[in-house]
Amino acid sequence: MDNLRSTLLLLLFAIPPLTAFAQPTIHQVVRGSVLDRQNRLGLPGANVALYRDSTLVQGTVTDVDGLFRMDEVPVDRYKVVVRYIGYETVVVADVVVISGRQTVLDIEMEESIVRMDELVVSGQARKGEALNEMTAVSARAFSVDESGRYAG
Repeated sequence: MDNLRSTLLLLLFAIPPLTAFAQPTIHQVVRGSVLDRQNRLGLPGANVALYRDSTLVQGTVTDVDGLFRMDEVPVDRYKVVVRYIGYETVVVADVVVISGRQTVLDIEMEESIVRMDELVVSGQARKGEALNEMTAVSARAFSVDESGRYAG
């Protein structure tokens, strides 16, 4: 029993100093731009996300010039996924974030083409009803012929 107690005391006092020497996680900056491939203009509001083993690590949105910046990204290998409405999703695999310098990405996106069926818009005139629901008094639309019959 005395041997067990001395072993537990030794472990209790030996483990905290070992954890004090553990190195902190190294972080770096990932920045860049998201551009339209044809006109080379920045795309504001594009979603930029970093994934490690299909787990989202960090994400951001581009500014009005199409620029983005992510601080405090742990050093590792990532997959970058960029999405923007009306554009094809871009996936950049094996982006390595190292401790010596910032990672700069310039990503070009291409417009997506969506083929749709025709759209038919039809309407009916409601001659006896008011066009504006908020009118307090009678309000109704007149045709050209009807407007000629009334004074004013």
